[in-house]
Amino acid sequence: MEYLVIVYDKPGTTEFAGSSYNIVANSREEIIEFLKTDPYYKAGIWDVDNALIYPYGCAGRLAKDIIKP
Repeated sequence: MEYLVIVYDKPGTTEFAGSSYNIVANSREEIIEFLKTDPYYKAGIWDVDNALIYPYGCAGRLAKDIIKP
């Protein structure tokens, strides 16, 4: 499944708001494990415990042929 993940920085750690990812994973727990390997988490910047994790599907379509010969 594909997920949208938003991780905010802990207040006062940086001038940035956080980071976002599009991740393919099997579970929320797998995503948390991945986030905890990141240098920003290890440096105490990311608030992984309050990460926003939303499953979603992305779809596309083919262009419609509207020009007739």
